[in-house]
Amino acid sequence: MAGFETKYGIKIEPAGLSGAAKANYVHGVRTHLSWIDGTNVGQLLLKAIGWHARNNPGNLAGGVVSIQPYTGGKCNAAVGNSTSTATGWSRPTVNYSPGVYATGGPCHTALLKASTNRGLYPDELLFHELVHAFRGAAARFNSAVAAGGGLSGYGNREEFIAVLTTNIYISDPSNGSKTGLRKNWNGFAPLEKGLDGSLDFFRSSKNAFSLIDGYCKDNPAFTRWIAAVKAHFNPIAAYYGDPATARSLSNGAVALVRDGDWVGLLGNLLAGNLTP
Repeated sequence: MAGFETKYGIKIEPAGLSGAAKANYVHGVRTHLSWIDGTNVGQLLLKAIGWHARNNPGNLAGGVVSIQPYTGGKCNAAVGNSTSTATGWSRPTVNYSPGVYATGGPCHTALLKASTNRGLYPDELLFHELVHAFRGAAARFNSAVAAGGGLSGYGNREEFIAVLTTNIYISDPSNGSKTGLRKNWNGFAPLEKGLDGSLDFFRSSKNAFSLIDGYCKDNPAFTRWIAAVKAHFNPIAAYYGDPATARSLSNGAVALVRDGDWVGLLGNLLAGNLTP
């Protein structure tokens, strides 16, 4: 390992590759890691992983986050957190193959479709998986918790957290090459208008506040770091800066309609408790 890989507790392992394919893989992953490292939010994520590599090495296999080739179908990447602990799964391995996104690669044309490529740039995909790896490094990864309601397209808590944090990364002014805000985990469509502001996002669902609240309590140092980044879209900053409004919007009319909670909507309307 060299440079930022040693600094951040990340090891590139080109399993199953040899010769030129092995060298190209290492170069490609290192290039995309350097893109992430060159942004404010990306550097904070790598710094957080590195902190756990130094202070909680037992949460990582061999004391590092391993990045290995992705062998699944479609244009995607993955992470495996393999060991259960009292607080969540740990020992993450990231599976990611940068070559498929290069010019002429099978996934390159997908990057050119502005209406469906949100969060699909290679560094954005790698960042997303590194969020999962960070949660594993902190032994907080638990994908058994459903996102639910108006957030059902995110699938589960961990995908919600990864998409949310990647959207902040995309919105980071120091990130010069990026797509746009992603709607949810189930696809790469744009985030809806009206939900694409830092506080407005809490209108997504009554679960939005509780999921972000749980994230911030699980990882208080990292989320405080992220909250300090002056990104256009930063619901974590909104949570810390104005929790009362964030909670109110998460229990407002738009959130209840998106959740399909008609009983709650009617009850709050009769009580005069609803915000827009």
